[in-house]
Amino acid sequence: PTYWQRKWGTAPAVVTLRAARPGTAVLPAVNMFALHWLVIDGVRFQDVFDLFHCEQCTHVLIKHSEFDGSQQLLDTVKFNQSSWIYLRHDTIIGASQNPLQFVAVRHGAVTDDVLSHGGDWCAYFKGGSADLLIARNRVHDCGTGGVLAGQGTGLQFMVAPYFRYEAYRIVIARNWVWRTQGAGIGVNGGEQVALVDNRLWDTGSTSH
Repeated sequence: PTYWQRKWGTAPAVVTLRAARPGTAVLPAVNMFALHWLVIDGVRFQDVFDLFHCEQCTHVLIKHSEFDGSQQLLDTVKFNQSSWIYLRHDTIIGASQNPLQFVAVRHGAVTDDVLSHGGDWCAYFKGGSADLLIARNRVHDCGTGGVLAGQGTGLQFMVAPYFRYEAYRIVIARNWVWRTQGAGIGVNGGEQVALVDNRLWDTGSTSH
């Protein structure tokens, strides 16, 4: 099950991958390309490679799932050039760089998740990502920082018409962020980015 390409569901007939009991189904590293209308529910991912990558995907919901990364991985969960992406009540931990990375992702939400133990940012949303809600997450124990809207992305990875800014219309609200060496929350090249009711503790120990 390591490579899935062009598996298409529809709104009334979603492709669903669900564990009979949460956490009892374990999958290795998975790469996905051009999947539409997919739900992953209660599945655990564990491997020595980058765990989960979805490119050009639409209408994906991952909930109540676990991604057990390690410092051997660059990124634990990554979406790029995708839209309508939702992560709810997941645990995403461990990476030499980023536990969670969105590049050029439009529309979606990351809510009530645990994002932790990365060498770089715990999570960032860049490359012209737009119309996202990042809320009520527990974010902790990362190197460069906690949650970042924007970064530096090559134009070849961005999707029209979102070329001018790295992040558009992103709301980062009611997150708890602790033990980050850099900033708990950052904005690098954003338009209409809102930071609302977040709590930061023991952040910026080496910079920012």
